[in-house]
Amino acid sequence: NELPLPMLFILMRCGLPEVVLPALQAVVDLTKNNTFFNDEILRSKDLTILVNMLGSENRRIQILAGKILAVLSVDMEGKNRIVENGAALPLVAMIRSDDTTLQQLGALILANLAHGSHRNCSQFHSMGAFAALLNLCNSSVPQILYQAVRGVSMWAVSGDPTNQHQLVTSGGLRMLVRMGGSTNERILMVVAPALSTLAATAEMRPFMKESGAVNALQALV
Repeated sequence: NELPLPMLFILMRCGLPEVVLPALQAVVDLTKNNTFFNDEILRSKDLTILVNMLGSENRRIQILAGKILAVLSVDMEGKNRIVENGAALPLVAMIRSDDTTLQQLGALILANLAHGSHRNCSQFHSMGAFAALLNLCNSSVPQILYQAVRGVSMWAVSGDPTNQHQLVTSGGLRMLVRMGGSTNERILMVVAPALSTLAATAEMRPFMKESGAVNALQALV
């Protein structure tokens, strides 16, 4: 029988990996296609436990907590609650680690949190998230590269002039232009809307011309 959510979080608090890990795995399984259960987690004060686990010294705990937050970070309520609980800094630490699994998971969650929220983009930039994602755009691992490019592109598609200016002045536009020559269709599907959004913004057009982004966009279209 499935344990109720409060009991699972009680088990997570014990601190013993042999108890915490099965409880986390149970929550991972329950969050799959279960909107009611996901809403229950978001309404719970115990969401902080999951966010804190992103900084655990136990790699497996980090990964399982990250998988849960990746699911919860898709809708707007989830984004807001996760950010309110301080997820940005531990996610940046995951991206900056040498562990490729943590890098991919951290980039995925940050991209989800930035998607559709210019406020989160602004907040993340001051915490080093943009710089960390941009650096990850040099990864040779396709899955990591995709999530990193996707994350950086959120500063463009946010539509917020401040976020777009930060992207341009921090090297994000040059990266998008470079990725416009990729043969990876998933990456091109992320780059094209980002460049199109910037091209439609009057303040960004001079930067687009200088960087060669206009030519890159025309090639994509």
